[in-house]
Amino acid sequence: MTTPETAAPPRPESSTAEALLRAETVSVPACFAMALFDAIPPGRPRLLWRAPGGEALVAVGRAVRVAPPVGAGAGPQPGSTAAAEAVAGLGALVAEELDALLHPGGEAPAGLRVLFTVAFDPSAAFGAGPRAERWRGFAPAEAFVPEILVRCSEAAGDAEAVLVGGEERLPELRAELAGAVAAAAGGDRPRPAPEGDLVVEWAEGEHRANVVAALEALRRPGLSKVVLAHAVEVRRDRPFAPGALLDALSREHPSCFLFAVQPEPGAPVFLGASPERLARVEDGPEAGRRRVLSGALAGSAPRGPSPDEDELLGRSLLASAKDRDEHAIVGEMIAGALQPLCLRVEGGGEPVLERLSNVQHLFTPISGELRPGRGLFDAVAALHPTPAVGGMPRERALTAIRELEREPRGLYAGVIGWADLAGRGDSAVAIRSALVDGARARVFAGGGIVPTSDPDVELEETRLKMAAVLGALEGR
Repeated sequence: MTTPETAAPPRPESSTAEALLRAETVSVPACFAMALFDAIPPGRPRLLWRAPGGEALVAVGRAVRVAPPVGAGAGPQPGSTAAAEAVAGLGALVAEELDALLHPGGEAPAGLRVLFTVAFDPSAAFGAGPRAERWRGFAPAEAFVPEILVRCSEAAGDAEAVLVGGEERLPELRAELAGAVAAAAGGDRPRPAPEGDLVVEWAEGEHRANVVAALEALRRPGLSKVVLAHAVEVRRDRPFAPGALLDALSREHPSCFLFAVQPEPGAPVFLGASPERLARVEDGPEAGRRRVLSGALAGSAPRGPSPDEDELLGRSLLASAKDRDEHAIVGEMIAGALQPLCLRVEGGGEPVLERLSNVQHLFTPISGELRPGRGLFDAVAALHPTPAVGGMPRERALTAIRELEREPRGLYAGVIGWADLAGRGDSAVAIRSALVDGARARVFAGGGIVPTSDPDVELEETRLKMAAVLGALEGR
């Protein structure tokens, strides 16, 4: 891994080897993404991604890693654009370093992917001291090509893997993949452990006080919405099993993006089940054209215990002035941010209900036809963080969040996704998530605060949003 020279301008962090790497595609006999993630041996970085109704990715190791310098020495500044700069830096490094290193003058293997993560606020991602230790091993922004990338189509039940390494490394990777696949195929389905020892430290008084302070901040001119995060500490006597947690989240929330990241041996695992796509870039119906897919997801209500009560709660959400206003802010920002990247943007209109197992949201799809040369990293840089996790206007909201929240969010409300070297890819907002470290976990949720918000209602909303992850933690 290279480091900046003291007499030279900072260079992007990189672990690329001097020798040309090779990539080869091999078949995998079956698709069982979560079992495979659990079967990866200790000492290997690992990542899991699954899109609702789409493919699952399991990544092992790092053949190439790049991490642009973010906020070096200066700390967060009011109006910081560190998130956009970090994402743009990742995109530039992928285009320049990875493309040239992996296949100069040739075509990339069809399955080659770059995985990436970006913190909510890269310039103040993890804090310092014990706060930073929570996120040991994680970077404010990074992209990497895994040594082993297994792509699973869970609907079709088939899979393939792309191996990336030097000539002498590829046989070792084939053997490692075969061992992990055999272990995953022969393993039992994760089972819940005995319940009863889970302790949750709600700290609701602290969050309520933050909501009251946010309402005071909203009296400032020009600040219309600020999103406050709330984290609760969870502990028990036995270590949590990430594989069992992922299995539970997958079964309970099949319509969500599923993700898990462990950046290095001994690091915590950041995992979750997010209902929110940030941006997807795919080929459009016309040859040579690409389109970007996004959407506004804001405004929440619980699910009802019966069909009639569920329908009533949904209608009340659709009629809620507070939730409609919050939703409109998010939709307007997303459409406005995509406009410079697109030949045309489509969206707006009446929101619909996006129903999950324990909560329902207002949702409006937004899409656009991208201008030539634009790709996923351009869309992510334009959108992150959205008003659904930050506020509006973005810079004023980030300043308020830095003042109001006691601890940095790390990767919570950040971005996790993948891209290919042609600019296509997908990404999700890392919400409904937890940082799992042995027998302790930190569970995150957030809520949008507008001038008409009620602190007691906001407390109940965070409890509702945390229920998905807390339910998976219970007994696992």
